[in-house]
Amino acid sequence: MRGRWYVGINVGGGSSNSRRTRDPGVASGLVVNPEDVRTIALSLAEATEAGHHGRPSFRVRGKIFATLWTPQRLNVITGEDEIVAAVADAPEVCSAFLWGGRPAAVQVDLPQATRELVESLIVEAWARMAPRAVRRAHLQRRPDGGRL
Repeated sequence: MRGRWYVGINVGGGSSNSRRTRDPGVASGLVVNPEDVRTIALSLAEATEAGHHGRPSFRVRGKIFATLWTPQRLNVITGEDEIVAAVADAPEVCSAFLWGGRPAAVQVDLPQATRELVESLIVEAWARMAPRAVRRAHLQRRPDGGRL
């Protein structure tokens, strides 16, 4: 993924709920389920989970950065450039979610996605919404003292 903020941020660790894909058309790696999404999102500084029109959403300081649209679909709110890049890089997994005729989020097909892809999108979206002080505090929690 092409992004600014997620570079150097690693939420780390896999979930015991992850499973290997059996579809030879999907890149090798761990496939992601809703519990994995929760683990990734809630590991980020000040991230919370709250309902959004009956769906789980993930927020930082009240701003939504991702929504589990269905158990198989995740909407990740990134910038338009990141949406275009995600769709171009993984068209079998990612599609543009349009709102008002414009790309508003990357919609990820979780059964086809790898943990690496989902993690990079979620971290990018969180970093877009998180204030600078929150991003810095998150990086300082890392053992290597990562930088923005």
